[in-house]
Amino acid sequence: MLVVATLAVGVCAGALVALRLPPAVHAAEDAVARSLLDSGKAALGKRRYDDAVRFFRKALDDSSELIEAAYWEAQAHEKCKRTSQALAAYRRYVALFREKKALDEVSKGETSLAGKAQGRI
Repeated sequence: MLVVATLAVGVCAGALVALRLPPAVHAAEDAVARSLLDSGKAALGKRRYDDAVRFFRKALDDSSELIEAAYWEAQAHEKCKRTSQALAAYRRYVALFREKKALDEVSKGETSLAGKAQGRI
């Protein structure tokens, strides 16, 4: 069973109250986003490029930390000869990478993809 949690917001005694989700919920959301990324890569491998793009966009929507989804979205667009969409996705990846790098939160894999993306722009 797939469970998707949302942040609950309410008003208590005239003050806006935001409820924090437990870490387990965030872990579950990250697992769903990772699954979407993997599904996108599988669709890309099967040449189902439009499906791949949808999976990659949803993965990034679900987890802003999963920036590699933007890179793989660009790859899917490039395979379909959608140059302008591919360039936009590569640029989005580079911008997201720079934001993560400023926070000193990038992985070696993300750094490698950044070099590849910059080479495509």
